[in-house]
Amino acid sequence: MIDLEKISGLVEDLLSREELLKRAAAQIQKDFNLLEGMGEVVFDLDSEEQFKMVLSDILSYWSKRDPEQFMQCIYMVDLPEHIFKGFYQHQAISWDKFVDFVFRREVLKVYLRAKYAGG
Repeated sequence: MIDLEKISGLVEDLLSREELLKRAAAQIQKDFNLLEGMGEVVFDLDSEEQFKMVLSDILSYWSKRDPEQFMQCIYMVDLPEHIFKGFYQHQAISWDKFVDFVFRREVLKVYLRAKYAGG
């Protein structure tokens, strides 16, 4: 299993930061597309921190609006179970760390696709 904490350097070897964020935004849109009324989300591609702020807002909104659909989205993101349980059941992971894990998991999908699917 690839450590979600250590993938940044691997990704940067394959993609520019802007391309990475663009593809991560598309991946998030794909995974969260099942949310009724989600619509198109515009991510700020200028920085990772601004990108994560938008992601945090989306996750926060859906976790409150429809917890069942939120759970479906987290399932689609495919977070490791211990991370999800650490956040959702035990509150051992902060909200910001949880958002960071969601971001990193989506980046990992982008990385694996770029590395093994040729683009």
